[in-house]
Amino acid sequence: MEKILSFTSYLFVEDLIDKYGLEDFLLEDDPEFASHFDKNASSEEKVSTKFLFSKKINEYLENNLSLWDLLPSEKLLDIVEELINQEINYEDLPIIIKEDLGVPDEIATNIAQEITNNKKINEDRVNEFIREDFEKEIFETEENSSSIISLSQPKGGLSQELQ
Repeated sequence: MEKILSFTSYLFVEDLIDKYGLEDFLLEDDPEFASHFDKNASSEEKVSTKFLFSKKINEYLENNLSLWDLLPSEKLLDIVEELINQEINYEDLPIIIKEDLGVPDEIATNIAQEITNNKKINEDRVNEFIREDFEKEIFETEENSSSIISLSQPKGGLSQELQ
């Protein structure tokens, strides 16, 4: 059974991508995206902005192309997922990062060291939270949300309420 990254670990990977400027190419020749992107924003806001305003990402999505081919963050997320699923070892990180991301040795080693030292990734590696559990939790949350929404609907529908 496959484990998944925690949201905290996901944001950590996005922070590494930002720290080393691995997706700065998205800002080039895309003034609309550049005008919306704030380097000082939270990780969540940067990721949202990237997916909302990047022309390159939207072109890939519209053409059903894999974002793995475009985004270093997708590649690094895959590497970290392989790590937490113990498909690769910590010692393999620098070489895999260098090959998959196409970065110099020094940057690959620095990224690998930061991943190795990250407490949450280490927790994700030893926890038992697996993809099926996550999907089940999302389904149950959606199911409970729809029950709450249906309970709060006024009798007779919204149009009657507005009259």
